[in-house]
Amino acid sequence: MNAFKKVVRPMRTHIDTSHETQMRYWARHFGVCGDDLQKAIDKVGNSASAVRKQLAAEQTGRLSTGP
Repeated sequence: MNAFKKVVRPMRTHIDTSHETQMRYWARHFGVCGDDLQKAIDKVGNSASAVRKQLAAEQTGRLSTGP
């Protein structure tokens, strides 16, 4: 019996929301918490580039809204 675990690498173009480890990877990659990542995915879908653009737009919006 093989004692090695199969390593699941994240897809580069899409975020697999059914795997917790992949969600942690992408959240760390984008520098956001898991909830922010999930909200972006819910809004634009699981395309990594679309999520990246959405998170950047949200970050820009947060920075520009001031007192």
